Amino acid sequence: MKRKLAAGILAVLVITVAIWWQPPSSRLPVHNDKTATFFLLGMLDEYLGRLFYEEYPDRVEYFRSKRKAKVFTGLLSEHAKLSGTDQAFELRKSRQGGLEVVSQGYAKMLNSYYSFESGEPNWTGAYPGERTASASLKLSAFQGADRSTELAFLAGAYCRYGSDHRYRFANSNGRVNLIVELLERVGCKNVRLETIEAIPYMNTIEFEPTAELDEWLQRYSKCQEPLLIVLEAVMKQIHN
Repeated sequence: MKRKLAAGILAVLVITVAIWWQPPSSRLPVHNDKTATFFLLGMLDEYLGRLFYEEYPDRVEYFRSKRKAKVFTGLLSEHAKLSGTDQAFELRKSRQGGLEVVSQGYAKMLNSYYSFESGEPNWTGAYPGERTASASLKLSAFQGADRSTELAFLAGAYCRYGSDHRYRFANSNGRVNLIVELLERVGCKNVRLETIEAIPYMNTIEFEPTAELDEWLQRYSKCQEPLLIVLEAVMKQIHN
């Protein structure tokens, strides 16, 4: 039993190392700049809605995970190639301690999919006391778009917040409702939302994917941190 467990752990470690060294941009099956855009939109954080800092209009996104930040910037590079544009961006250390992506062009493009409402000076700790506006992406953003944009968005969100056919979000109520609706639209079965009303709200979405969606999600399960992949596999081995 122990030998089987050790062999399983070793196999997972080998696979994990292979995943770790594979360049993120080589795993992005986007077909055009539109699907790349919606994958990027899927990866955005909406913990308190999409925040726009008036004093920092070039801030695209913040990441705690270096790996996911690299996936995001890899897709920005892919988007630039597909769209034929040359929009500069930078990945740099944030004053929050993580990483932030900055780009005037990409911030403007991604924010154009949102309708913002001005808010009071924020208290998130990112840029204390500065004016913000916030919004959540709506289903209307997908009007006129083809099915691949819905799949790309779901894959982008899965890359950052998903594993084992689940999405997990703290707060992000607008995004949670949007993902539930999109999962049902693309034909997923048994879509279930569980919300724990705490501070913050904890939302878990479980679903049975279609074969088409699962093909996208299997690619982006690789966005998880390698250590987490190993730990999850080890726990499965133990419980089995």
